[in-house]
Amino acid sequence: MNTTIEYQINDGLSERTIKFSHDLLERETCLNFTRSYGQSTSATVIRRGIKCSASAEIRNRKIYYHINVNDSCMERDMIQRLIYWSTDMRYQITKCLYKYRTSEFLADSIIDLLTHYYCEFVNPRETTVDINDNLLEFSGLKSPKSYGIDPSNLEQRDYSAEISFCDVKSLNENICKNSCAGKSCKKYKNYGYANPRNCEQTICPFFFNGTYCDKLMTPKRPDYCGNPSLTATSGKKFHVLDLNTECFYKIKSSSKSKKVKVKFTPIVSDAHWDCKRYKILEIKYNTDKSKDGVMPCGKMKEFTVKGSKGADILVYHYKIAQEFKIKMEYQVVSK
Repeated sequence: MNTTIEYQINDGLSERTIKFSHDLLERETCLNFTRSYGQSTSATVIRRGIKCSASAEIRNRKIYYHINVNDSCMERDMIQRLIYWSTDMRYQITKCLYKYRTSEFLADSIIDLLTHYYCEFVNPRETTVDINDNLLEFSGLKSPKSYGIDPSNLEQRDYSAEISFCDVKSLNENICKNSCAGKSCKKYKNYGYANPRNCEQTICPFFFNGTYCDKLMTPKRPDYCGNPSLTATSGKKFHVLDLNTECFYKIKSSSKSKKVKVKFTPIVSDAHWDCKRYKILEIKYNTDKSKDGVMPCGKMKEFTVKGSKGADILVYHYKIAQEFKIKMEYQVVSK
């Protein structure tokens, strides 16, 4: 697949945010996004749409790519998610055509493309794939986390709306996999990898940094947070999260055969956080720490998170300009 992708921005959209979103994605991939101002049939056209999505259609046996936006998805991370969908769509179509050693279309519609070339589209994470006569569309599939969460209907941010570490890694594994071949022999931890834009740099999932992605991130004011490394035992322990500053914590299990259980109780009962704003709390509780953790929002209420057996639980909270504290109670349990 060609790693240079042109894009056009229709009038009335936030050009600065869209360009910045492309620039940020460039820094962590081998992709080169070039803005086109003239007529280009190969460029991805960014336009206003009813829903936020990436789409493709065929006209005169040529495929056209679009990114559809509205006021609900004009934030940077949301634009990047749409760019990811569109790029992944290009990759999947290119991969399908490559089997036949052609880049030309012998199809008059998306359905013809599927039936003629036997293309199969793999769903990216938390994505709805819609295919009709002449439209292929990727859009968000809201998937709140429920396993290990009590209550299971806890209000959460829409993880499908924003780009994630796994999205960027997927692009790099599919499109940029040879960029650092023979240049980096480092053994990364926590699913980190060499940046294909600069193989001397490392890309780590949130919570981790360092040359090998083996170090927990530290806040600007660690003295405000207390001990970042906590150990859960059979007896209950407590720690108060003060959202007057940013903090990171790792809660380790005292036994590899048991699970860490953490209960979060807001000290202010009427606290509310808009789900469309940035995250103020994230808890990673599965063994795979490259995946997003649970991010509660809305009316902040008591909830419990239970981790995988023997796995650490990572807790992050952001600094907000209001008085808000959460009591964190943690221990190990057998089930």
